[in-house]
Amino acid sequence: LNLTSTEPITINGVNVTPLKFFTQLFETYLKPNFEAGDRDLVVEKIEVMGEKDGVDMKYSYLMIVFYDENKGLSAFQKTTCYPISIVSQMIGRGDIKEKGVIHCGKIGWNRELANKFFSELGKRNLVFNESVTTPLS
Repeated sequence: LNLTSTEPITINGVNVTPLKFFTQLFETYLKPNFEAGDRDLVVEKIEVMGEKDGVDMKYSYLMIVFYDENKGLSAFQKTTCYPISIVSQMIGRGDIKEKGVIHCGKIGWNRELANKFFSELGKRNLVFNESVTTPLS
């Protein structure tokens, strides 16, 4: 959706960047702190379409995370803090050797690191369900 684009678009005769629009929506509708009784839900769906062995394929990944009543953790907290913690631990153990800021794809492009990362997510009940189909099915 190019929500972080700084290239202006025109809406009803008004020029605005998608980033400015998204930021305003985010600040208007998302509260920085939960109030008593508030609960949240995070849904992440990823679809990848391409060709594998000459056949058109579609891979779909779905993760649904709910507010944790027992621990009092929001779904947003779990889906942001857990991955950061996992990567920090991987750096601390020496699993990730690069220094400084690195692209998150470094983990995904390395099967061993990706397996460790997703295994740790699973231990924290953050699980992606995978389905594989042809695009027409």
